[in-house]
Amino acid sequence: RVPLVEHGSAMGLHRWIWDMRSDATYVDVENPGRNVSGPRGLPGRYQVKLSVGEETASRIVETAADPAIPLAIADREYRHQFLTAEAKTLGLVRSATGAVEDVSEFLKNAKESLLLADSAPEDLHERLAEMSDSISHLTREFAGLERTISGVYNNVQRSTALPTQDQELAARWAAGKFDDLYRELRHLVNDELPTLSRAMTEARAPAFPGSAIVALPNADIPQLPQRL
Repeated sequence: RVPLVEHGSAMGLHRWIWDMRSDATYVDVENPGRNVSGPRGLPGRYQVKLSVGEETASRIVETAADPAIPLAIADREYRHQFLTAEAKTLGLVRSATGAVEDVSEFLKNAKESLLLADSAPEDLHERLAEMSDSISHLTREFAGLERTISGVYNNVQRSTALPTQDQELAARWAAGKFDDLYRELRHLVNDELPTLSRAMTEARAPAFPGSAIVALPNADIPQLPQRL
């Protein structure tokens, strides 16, 4: 799908150049270097619409196949489906990593607050330490997973061939690994954090920045295509 682009409406000539990529699967406003662009579109016919106020104009444009990628139509489609799935998976991993960072920051602030509480029970300190260990584990695991998926995605994009068998195996392993890690993160966010927050309140720990409510991304990992 061609991305929706909002452009200036001042009088005069405007130009926008499409890089032939589909919508981004992850956008980091504070760190654009972590954005995940979709793969380049397949050759074919596309409808382009221009809307100004209530006026809309449209036309069909046709893109040609890149001669540097000598693949049959079916192989091009498989390669595009594979890249699309990897872009979405990488976007999910980076979204989940953001949630992990939010939890880590919350636990850091909770630890500092608990040190100021006069009568915090020892088991609360132990629970907080266990959760900190869990989030450190998830931080390392998601970082490794991101490197794997990013490597596969970028290497296939730079190649003019189909994904290799090793790249396909790595992609399928990464999808399964994400499911496992996401279950751990979901348990931490949905079960452990609210329990800790209530215990902190009961221990009369001083208020601290951050929230025990952490937004999790939609965890629907896209299905990788089957090679015909």
